[in-house]
Formats: sequence, structure tokens, C-alpha cells
Amino acid sequence: MRIKNGKIQIKNYNFQYWTLNAIIFVLAIITIYSFTTLGLNVEKHNPIFDSHYFRIGQMIESFLKFDLDLKKYFSKMIVSLISTFGLAFLSTVLGLIFGVILALMSARNLSNKYISDLIRGMNTAVRAIPTFLIVLLCISIYGMSGTSAVIGMTFHSTAFFVKVLGETFEEVDEGALEGIKSLGGSWIDLVYAVVLPSSITKIVAWSAFRLEINFGVAVIMGPFAAVQNSIGSDLKRAVSTYNFTEIFLTITVIFMTMYGLQYLAEQLKKRAKID
Repeated sequence: MRIKNGKIQIKNYNFQYWTLNAIIFVLAIITIYSFTTLGLNVEKHNPIFDSHYFRIGQMIESFLKFDLDLKKYFSKMIVSLISTFGLAFLSTVLGLIFGVILALMSARNLSNKYISDLIRGMNTAVRAIPTFLIVLLCISIYGMSGTSAVIGMTFHSTAFFVKVLGETFEEVDEGALEGIKSLGGSWIDLVYAVVLPSSITKIVAWSAFRLEINFGVAVIMGPFAAVQNSIGSDLKRAVSTYNFTEIFLTITVIFMTMYGLQYLAEQLKKRAKID
């Protein structure tokens, strides 16, 4: 706040102010131009479309019909749920293993400055690349399979753990580290005697949080990487056949699973006192 010509000037019209407004203006123009050139329309592909307008009532009615063999559906859904959860769990575990090792090497209180800066720089580059691009690269090597999905998800899980666990390890009490060093302890002694025991609760909490994220990604990776017997693939098939009953049930299963994982992650984070 400044006083100019005897008046109170609340806004500070500096270079940062004009730059921010210019960026917002350019993004608004791009958004409007994109919507005018996309040619969005709704075609009459099935009975729920009438005169190019979507009938919400008919869609809800189709959702609630439940004209589906529930026994057969749920027996298949359990297999798909286990398969999708397996993708998320495997990528989380692999990411945690690699992430802990690299996080120990990136923590400035445990590693050489140059090694730490190198790992941090590479980790930032990996986190800047979307998971789908990494999976797409893996598809060109391993083909459309669960292997490509796991490798791509593991890359981002590793980058996540390097970031959060590296900062966690740097918060370890320096006095305890110096005490081990004064007794002639090696780097491995520091890790096993001080770093890991004092960080184990946060490691578990962050792992649960990452598992929640990876499950959501695994659902999308099902149709993207053509993973057989996954929830995402089942949902894509239901959408392509306009089976709204199956769509509704599948979305419900995904929501309940995500809610359960989120609740678990939140409880573990609270116990670990992570903000």
C-alpha cells in the first residue's frame, strides 16, 4: 500500500503486476479461441441423445435399471480390482525401494554436495515429465502390457519418494548423527541406527499416500496401456457399449476403493504428524 498524490493506493502497479495480468489475458484468449475452433458437438449415437441435446433424466434412468447379472459382474470385478491394485502396489513398492536409496544419497546431511545436487536435478527432470509420456515410451519398447504401466508408474513413484523422503532425512537430529560419527560409525551405521528408525513412521505414511495416487493412475493405465483384467479396461468397455449400469457400479467400486485408501493415508499421516 502506497500514498500517491494524497490518495491511498492499495494496488502496486509494478512489473510483476502487469506481467501476471498479461499472462492471464493471453491464457484467456487461448482458451476462448480453442473452444471456438474445437467444433464441439453431440451426435445422436444412441437413444439417450435426442436432437443433439443430452437427456439427463434418461441417463439416470439407465443408471438405475440394474439389468445386469450381479453375481457374474462382481466375480469379474474382484479380479479386476485385485489386478489394478496389484499394479499400484507393485509400482509403489518398487518406487519406495529405489526412492529410499536415492533419497539417502540426495540428503545433504548424508551425502556429498555434488552427488546430492546431481540426484536432485535428475529427480526434478523426471517429475517434470508426465507419467503418460514415460508409459508411452515404455510401450514402444515392451508393447501394450502391464509391464509398461508398472515401469512408467515406478519412475514417478521413485521421483516422488526421492523428493519427500530426501527432505524427511534432512530433518534428522544432527546431534544423533554426530554422536554416531564420534563413535566411529560408518555411513551405513548412520542410516540403520538413526535415519531409518527416526523416519519410519513418515516413510509408511508417505507410502500409503503414494499408493492412493498410484491406484488412481492404475485405473487410467488400464485402457491406456491395454492392461487386461483391469478396472480401467472394464470401464472403457462399458462406456463403449453404453452399459450405464456397469458404468455406475464400476465408478462406485473405484470411488469406495479410493476413499478407503485416502482414509488410510490420512490416518497414517496424522500419526506421523505430516502436514
